[in-house]
Amino acid sequence: MRLLLRSCSNELEKGTQARRDIHEESSELSTLFVDI
Repeated sequence: MRLLLRSCSNELEKGTQARRDIHEESSELSTLFVDI
């Protein structure tokens, strides 16, 4: 389960590298995953 979440977060990080404006949203998503 954690591996799946890590994969998702890694994909989000790749997206943030292309678009800095999405960085904050990906951070919020990461915290949601951690809460779950």
